[in-house]
Amino acid sequence: MLVAAVVWAAWLRLGWPEAYPFAYDEARLSALALALAREGRWPITGMVSSTGIPNFPAAVWLFALPYLFSPDPLLATRFIAFLSLGVVVGVWWLARRWWGPLPALAAAWGTAGSPYLAFYARNIWAQNWLPILAVGWAILVWKTAKRSCRGCALGVGLLTAWTPQVHYAGVVLWVPALVLAWRLPQARRLIGLGWIVGTLPAWPTLAALWSVRNRVEAALQTVGGDASLWYPWQLLTGYGWDRYLIGPRWGLGTHPLLLAAGALLLAAWLGGMGYLVREIRRRQALTPWVAVVLAWMGGSLVVWHLPVTPNRLHYYLPALPAWWLVTVGAFRWSRSARVHRVLLALAVGISLVQGMLFLRGVQVSAQVYTPGGISTPLGYLQIAARTVQDGRLVTVLVPGDDPTVDGDAVVWDVLLWETPHRLVDGRSALLWREEEGWLLLVAPWLPAWDVLQTVLPEAAATATFIPKREGEYPFVRVSVGKVLPTTTRTTMVPLANGVSLVGWQLLPSPERTRLITLWRVYEASTVRYHQFNHVYVPGQETPLWVQDGPVSSLAWQPGDWLITWADFPPDLPATAWFGVGMYTYPDLQRVPRLDAADPYAAIPLRPKRR
Repeated sequence: MLVAAVVWAAWLRLGWPEAYPFAYDEARLSALALALAREGRWPITGMVSSTGIPNFPAAVWLFALPYLFSPDPLLATRFIAFLSLGVVVGVWWLARRWWGPLPALAAAWGTAGSPYLAFYARNIWAQNWLPILAVGWAILVWKTAKRSCRGCALGVGLLTAWTPQVHYAGVVLWVPALVLAWRLPQARRLIGLGWIVGTLPAWPTLAALWSVRNRVEAALQTVGGDASLWYPWQLLTGYGWDRYLIGPRWGLGTHPLLLAAGALLLAAWLGGMGYLVREIRRRQALTPWVAVVLAWMGGSLVVWHLPVTPNRLHYYLPALPAWWLVTVGAFRWSRSARVHRVLLALAVGISLVQGMLFLRGVQVSAQVYTPGGISTPLGYLQIAARTVQDGRLVTVLVPGDDPTVDGDAVVWDVLLWETPHRLVDGRSALLWREEEGWLLLVAPWLPAWDVLQTVLPEAAATATFIPKREGEYPFVRVSVGKVLPTTTRTTMVPLANGVSLVGWQLLPSPERTRLITLWRVYEASTVRYHQFNHVYVPGQETPLWVQDGPVSSLAWQPGDWLITWADFPPDLPATAWFGVGMYTYPDLQRVPRLDAADPYAAIPLRPKRR
């Protein structure tokens, strides 16, 4: 039965690998882990948390382990999914020693089919480590409380201090650890020593946070509120899990069968709590283990409802194993083996119902674009990546080219980690080379696709569309080389940053007036530049319209053609003319011209009048 539960858990966590989520959070954490594993760059801080405060880097260290062997995010995702099976086995181990064999099997099946435990095992997220570390911590607590294991007491202190460094929500383990130290004076010194040693890796991060303490304080002032006492029961029952995977419109997280299963779990939890209360009253005392479990379970409710703490669903993950351990305590109301078998059958049935609904959600997420659900799954991203991984330069057009803040940018930076590539903001710029390579647009809704068809129509005609899910825009792949960009007007205006304006054209339409400019790049850049595009009318020094945009200068290479554009209203005055140029960003220093008496004057572009 235990093996079957683990197999069922593995299917929910490791099945449909092409449907693993891989967006900004997964990719940014992967980028930090790859930089550590492949380049030896140790981060001082980790991912920014939902509060706006950076996490400690311990999650980066953990995810660096699979990235030592391969830069493939699929391996890292399977790595955490496989380790999450330890939650099932660990909860079974604890429940068997506390409640007996059949309650332990019920706990194993319950955790195996839990939609939230399955969901939080299919992502490269720091919080996915919380149930794993919490169960390992609890096993050490059991051995400390029941067997007076000195090394285990030291381990309790270590994990208590270190788990919040993986994710801040691990701080909830401090409450039950304090209770254990209070109830076991003989272990207090070792727990404290382990805690001190476990905090040592945190000091560099604390120093970094102290240096920006004003921003940290400002973030802390906004974290209160949004409190829900329902979150731990939601995790236990699986209610509403679908909104995190596929959005609520499919109704899988509120399916009648799931609601019925959730009601039975709530009843079982009340039964387990009732039994513990009865036993405490009967014995007139709390055993150290029971005290720890109650503090482990209830401590999260206290910690996340303080005025200075945030309150999010996944913050209760480190306490979820304790809720399951209490739930299967309902078995103790009866000594009948037949009743226990019935209860175990119910647990298996609940697990199968929850798991099958979850698998349906995974299947939907892999096949259909679901508003409110996960973005393009990893499988589709990897298919597109493989089509351009032949050693040649890949220019990826994305909405935002900064991998530290832009989701698509960091996703492709990770997917093409070992492939020569560069990231270009396809909302306002396009880079083209005469050397063979690839141009990959994450979607044809980017304005770069329209501009490509205008300036490089022969190249655009050879484009290949790589499909995503139903209802999603495809990727667009274009072979680079041979064809040169053209514009209707030519000029030659060099700038001091190593680029020259060589052409431009105006595309009027009923919807807009689009100005396209063509530049030649002669020098690489380590400075971020933006292009300004102003509309003037005679007699006025102030621009009538201003349209600026990034030009992805960090991706420039000598010999590039830089194509930029700006859109203006369709009804511009007949006498209007355009002024263009570049400036540094974010310090806003205009780049001088090398051809004019006034080096800071805008480059005038005057349309021909009919």
